Amino acid sequence: MKDNFDFTPYQQSGWRIKLHRTSWGELRLVIFATTGRKEWVLCSVVPTFSGLDDPALKEIKNSLKYYTFPTIDRFVKELEVILSKLYEIEIKFGEL
Repeated sequence: MKDNFDFTPYQQSGWRIKLHRTSWGELRLVIFATTGRKEWVLCSVVPTFSGLDDPALKEIKNSLKYYTFPTIDRFVKELEVILSKLYEIEIKFGEL
């Protein structure tokens, strides 16, 4: 089940990702960015896990322009690895 996905091996300083089941049963993918002691939601989407045509992936890609840290390239590569494991397909934002 997707909501039992273990993000522990993918925890990073500077950002984190989690799946959250809302009180009405919706599974939400939330990506947090952090700087020092502050943390904010970079994006929060409702994935369908329907493959590369999932609108959530396009929404995540569009939100990446708001991640302005110098390590953006590393962040995108790490995010692609996590999402590829979660979706069970290869995800490359440059190809979406």
